[in-house]
Parts: sequence; structure tokens; C-alpha cells
Amino acid sequence: MSNQTETEQRLQELVRLLETYGSDKSRWPAADRLRMSSFIAIDPHAKAALAQAAALDRLLDMAPRVDIGRERALSQRILAAAASIGPASQTANIVQFPGTPKPAPSFLRSRTGNAAAALLAASLMLGIFAGTTRQLSSAFDLVADAVGLSDEESELAFYSEPATTTEESL
Repeated sequence: MSNQTETEQRLQELVRLLETYGSDKSRWPAADRLRMSSFIAIDPHAKAALAQAAALDRLLDMAPRVDIGRERALSQRILAAAASIGPASQTANIVQFPGTPKPAPSFLRSRTGNAAAALLAASLMLGIFAGTTRQLSSAFDLVADAVGLSDEESELAFYSEPATTTEESL
């Protein structure tokens, strides 16, 4: 491994440490702290990365602290609001604003999500079947005619291989 590649890898590792633990080396794992100390001392890019992380840490330290009491009160209000809504069957009369998603149909709202998973699996299998067989070619041709594709374009759009296959091409 070349010296430059090793230096780049150590610098990337240092950046990962700085992003994870910040510039305060006492927060770093002991092995990483020992291994990176000599690298920071000799490499100017490492010193610059450490200085940038320290500046970011100082900036974050100046940010106002969140009042724990206000945070707890907010979480209690959210939980109370969620509890007052009740089960999904009682929310059917809620006004739907444009652009907001509608509640899922009742057959999709199971406790384990098995119905939704089964529908997704079935649609996947139908897509695989449609893509690998020529059984639906008449339906594909109808769709191609409806959107105005030429014969060559519909061949490219609906089939990934030529219409005729020979034993040699397999």
C-alpha cells in the first residue's frame, strides 16, 4: 500500500471519528485516541479536520438548551392527542385535505401487516409472470397501440429480448 493511500485512509478514519464523537478526544475510544494522536501531530490535513470539528463543537455548544420540562409536556400532549383519536374505525369521518394520504382500507390494516405483504408479493409475482411470458402479448400490444408506440418501440418497451430465440442464442 502506498504512503499516500495509507494517509488518505487514516484521514478518512479520523473524519469518521470526528463525525461520530466530535473533537473532544476524551469521547473517543481509547484505541482510536492512541492511534490517531501521532497522525494528528504530523499531518496538516488531520490538524485542519480537527480544528474544523472543534469549531463545529463550539458552535453547537452555543445553541440554546431544550428545557426538559417543556419537552416532557410536549410529549404528554402528543400522547394524549393520539389516545383521544381512538381506533382507526372511529376516524372515518375526519376531513381529508387535498394532498393528504387517505387511511388504508380495512383489509390492509392488520396487526402484523400480512395482508399488505401478501398483496405486494402477489403484484411482484404478476409482474414477473408478465415480464417473462408471452401470454400477455396481446394486452401489451393493446397498451402500445393506446399510447401510440410503433411496433419497434413496443418491442423494446415490453420485451427485453428479441421476439424469436434460437438454440444458438441460449
